[in-house]
Amino acid sequence: MLLNLLIKNFAIIDDIEINFKPGFTVVTGETGSGKSIIINAINILVGERASIDYIKTGCEKAYLQATFLVQNNKKLKDFIDENDIILEDEKLIITRVISRDGNSSIKVNGIITPLQIIKKLGELLIDIHNQHENTYLLNSSNHIHLVDNYGKINTSKFKALYSEYKALKEEYEIITNASEMNEKLAIYEYQLSELEKANIMPGEEEELKAKKLEITNFEKIYNSLTNIRSKLLETGGTLELLNEVMKNFQKISSYNETYQNKLNVVTDSYYSLCDIAEEVSHELNRLSFDENTINEIEERLYLIQNLKRKYNLSTDDFSAVLDDLKTKIEQIKNREEIIEKLKLDLSKKYEELKEEALILSAKRKEIALELTEKIVSILIKLYMEKVALKIDIISEQNNNEYVFNENGIDKIEFLIRTNTGEDLKPLKKIASGGELSRIMLALKSIFATTQEINTIIFDEIDTGVSGKVANALGMVMKDLSNNIQVITITHLPQIVSFADEHLKIIKEQTENGTNTIIKVLNYEERIYEIANIISGNNINSEALDYAKELLRENSK
Repeated sequence: MLLNLLIKNFAIIDDIEINFKPGFTVVTGETGSGKSIIINAINILVGERASIDYIKTGCEKAYLQATFLVQNNKKLKDFIDENDIILEDEKLIITRVISRDGNSSIKVNGIITPLQIIKKLGELLIDIHNQHENTYLLNSSNHIHLVDNYGKINTSKFKALYSEYKALKEEYEIITNASEMNEKLAIYEYQLSELEKANIMPGEEEELKAKKLEITNFEKIYNSLTNIRSKLLETGGTLELLNEVMKNFQKISSYNETYQNKLNVVTDSYYSLCDIAEEVSHELNRLSFDENTINEIEERLYLIQNLKRKYNLSTDDFSAVLDDLKTKIEQIKNREEIIEKLKLDLSKKYEELKEEALILSAKRKEIALELTEKIVSILIKLYMEKVALKIDIISEQNNNEYVFNENGIDKIEFLIRTNTGEDLKPLKKIASGGELSRIMLALKSIFATTQEINTIIFDEIDTGVSGKVANALGMVMKDLSNNIQVITITHLPQIVSFADEHLKIIKEQTENGTNTIIKVLNYEERIYEIANIISGNNINSEALDYAKELLRENSK
């Protein structure tokens, strides 16, 4: 439930704070006073893209904040837990800063949060009904989701089966396409030949790099090794000096254990250095520089790196690629056996899918009857006594086989007749604005409760409505507010009179330009505002009396 909304330096608003209550709240105000700006602010807080054009003239930043109470919404609480969002006293505080310098931010309970998380939170927190929402409800491709959501129909098993069926079907279509298979066979055989000809061994790349490093530093290595051998073996060199040290320790080693230990260390060092001298001599004899060798190494490394890129490998171990190519070639050459197996697998999967799809279809048909009855009952309350509604469910078939899609085998469309003698027609064919408003309210009043959302906002859903129909609209919204928080922007006095709370948006001129303020109206102020709406800013005694009567009758 929306508890609080704070808006600063946004459009024509300097600084307003609105505290919302449970039940039914109406928002009124003259055209251009800023009612739609408040809806825009809420939309931005729940994930809509924000433009710097919203920042009030002369300001560098706009600041928006909404506080929601999280209650009785399992989907929302599960999403909060999955995304490690920490609640504060069961509240979510979403803040958004829009800055001219680009340093904008979105936070949930003080933690910076990605926009996609905010959008999903918004979908679970609040339902804002506007012209875009009309488009969604009128689009027949969405009607199957409305039925499934209302009936809490779980399609996850079907979707998993459908995914498996699609994969099998795609595999079957590919392998039964002879020209495509021959083309693939030629490619695979070429790739296999290419790799076998290259004959790259695991670890070869590192060995080649080591050789290249040695050859490119040949002169430095040769000179250093020559110098080492000279220092070790020359007259007066390291080994000769160390031999003298060893002989002197031998003379005194029997007099003290310490001398014997020192002799052991010197002896070990002497023979280790002798071994090193011998190895260095071997290395010098082995070392050679050949320009052709370095060219061959570079060509080989270039080949390995190219093949690694081509086959998307991070190492020079091509064994898995070779095995995969051999398997693919074998499968294509023996594809008749594979085709037969795929046929059996497809047939089995089709039957599994059909069984699950028929179960879903039967549930939808059952739910559709209940849903039709509910919608019609609300429309009758809204003075559409001659209405007829059909939730048309068609199971698609082709050559006596069901045609599957990700939702099953059903195409669902809401068809309606608003007057006797007319044919049933799609919702989008409704021409009357008043009829459309009533149908939209009927649908939303049912679907809002099944979505577990705690707040719904109607942005002027009363288009084309007046008189007793307007009164009925107000009554339906009032009934809906017994289950969820309802906020509506309206120009109709009848709807206003049903509200538990009445907020008025007022645009005022200041020294610095235009500003919007909001006021919570008391009972007397509500009478005056309703009379003002009735009379069109020309309040008279009749308008005041009618306003009192509306409040007396509808605010019970």
